[in-house]
Amino acid sequence: MKQRIITAAVALAIFIPCLIYSDKIVFDILIAFICALAVFEIIRCARLAVHPLILIPSLILAVFVPFTARRIDLKMGYPVFLLIVIIVYMLYIFTVSMFSKGRIVITDAALVAMMTLYAITGFCGILFIRGFSVAGANIYWVIFISSWIPDTGAYFVGVKFGKHKLIPDVSPKKTVEGAVGGIITCMIVFIIFTVIVNAIGKIHLNYLLMILASVLLAVASMIGDLIASLVKRHYNVKDYGTILPGHGGVMDRFDSVLATSSILFVLSLIPSFINNLVA
Repeated sequence: MKQRIITAAVALAIFIPCLIYSDKIVFDILIAFICALAVFEIIRCARLAVHPLILIPSLILAVFVPFTARRIDLKMGYPVFLLIVIIVYMLYIFTVSMFSKGRIVITDAALVAMMTLYAITGFCGILFIRGFSVAGANIYWVIFISSWIPDTGAYFVGVKFGKHKLIPDVSPKKTVEGAVGGIITCMIVFIIFTVIVNAIGKIHLNYLLMILASVLLAVASMIGDLIASLVKRHYNVKDYGTILPGHGGVMDRFDSVLATSSILFVLSLIPSFINNLVA
């Protein structure tokens, strides 16, 4: 526990200043770097890191695509660009598997393709949401709040009251009580966040929509965590990496972020959502 706390403190000391100055290019570079680490961990977990035709193009994509997020028209250009990337990358990975003479199993290739695109889209979503000028400067914090707060709330509530296992085959320690506690904790923090933003920010957030969003994103956060755990169990690995002592790898810490960011990314493509959320 002590090691986890120390690692978390150091990581936050680096990450929070970058969040505060998220309008600068250094934030884009940081997200692209973290995305590349996550993609590397995914490919290594699937035991395909020894194949340069899989590893190198995937890492290039993991750096390039997030870095372009705020440099392409946000309204329509970027979603179309992402769609093209998804189609071309999936066709490429399947083609490499097809011509590998059995060295790259199609199921592993498919899983790597899906998880890599999932990671890239999730990290791109952070920059995409942040790109909405004044609104984005406030809303993008929601991604991290809804990712890490439910996990914290679920842990403490689960330790104290947890009796019924949620999905033991995927994550033995998670409980139904913990999941409910995580959602309630997220709702409370969202309300506090909304009060603060409405008091000192340049925008006004809709309380009802923020409460509804807190539930949706808290659930998405837990699903993201379970998805990452499912992949680890499939390949019989404990953690995606060791870069964060006591926490594992980048994917072990950002698994929930990818899910909440992706959901908020999709919602932001609906014009009425942003219009109703922000007054």
